[in-house]
Amino acid sequence: MTMQITWGGRPNSYRTKTNPREDSQGYVLTGVSTMAMAKVYAGLYSPWAMLTPDGFTLYRTNIDATEAGFLLWHIDVSYSTFPRKEPQAGDQSWNFDTLGATKHVTQSLSTTWYGANPALLPNGGENYQGAIGVNENGDVEGVDVVDRSYKWTETWKLPLSQFGWSYSLLLGQLTGTINQASFRGLAPDCVLFEGAQGGMSRQDPSLLDVTYHFNYSPERDDFSIAGVTGISKVGQDYLWVSYKTKMGANRKIKVPAQVNVERLFNEQDFSQFGIGSSGLVYGQVAQF
Repeated sequence: MTMQITWGGRPNSYRTKTNPREDSQGYVLTGVSTMAMAKVYAGLYSPWAMLTPDGFTLYRTNIDATEAGFLLWHIDVSYSTFPRKEPQAGDQSWNFDTLGATKHVTQSLSTTWYGANPALLPNGGENYQGAIGVNENGDVEGVDVVDRSYKWTETWKLPLSQFGWSYSLLLGQLTGTINQASFRGLAPDCVLFEGAQGGMSRQDPSLLDVTYHFNYSPERDDFSIAGVTGISKVGQDYLWVSYKTKMGANRKIKVPAQVNVERLFNEQDFSQFGIGSSGLVYGQVAQF
């Protein structure tokens, strides 16, 4: 059984000194078995900057971890005037991209208008029921449109002694899978792990630099398409429409007959990444 990881301030642990200015704050971390992972989680949960009681903004420069009991750690985070340049285990950053990807659709949300030339279609225009690009043969050609998209990357510095060759093989096995449980505050089956890039840090050979690529697609529930109601679609599942030939006003046409939702990716436990699964808060300024 995995013990829950907790994080909180340690009473009466705030320290300050001058010339040069350096302040520190103590925390308590539980549920972690090794010092390396304690520093990784401390780097995640501790703010990168703090506002001191006398109005100075200081930046995180160092993290110390002391084992205080079984799965219990005392963490002391130091802050100074300028950020420290040397990398350390637990450092992380992120980037996001909402530039829409392109998807091919054969069905519109609704048909807002249609009309016909009476000389060519004396019985009036055809109602294609939202099918897009129906050609003379009755085939549905569809159209490419911009799809809503949210992608992000996380770059972590991890201790090479704990995250080495076997870890890179694990990331390979997790590539192309979706989250079995909530990840970064997003619902199960909505986050696709597209893969990772990494290698030994050029700044510190004891660290591994890893960049993780994630793709989020929201879930939809109880919606309708072309008369098919009660459709539910988990985020990364694929929806497509099948068509049936029927006699229209002037000729045989294809109209939407069935909606299909397909599972394309296997689920995996994303806690195997070892970088936590809860939401991340960046740019947080601590108040003491």
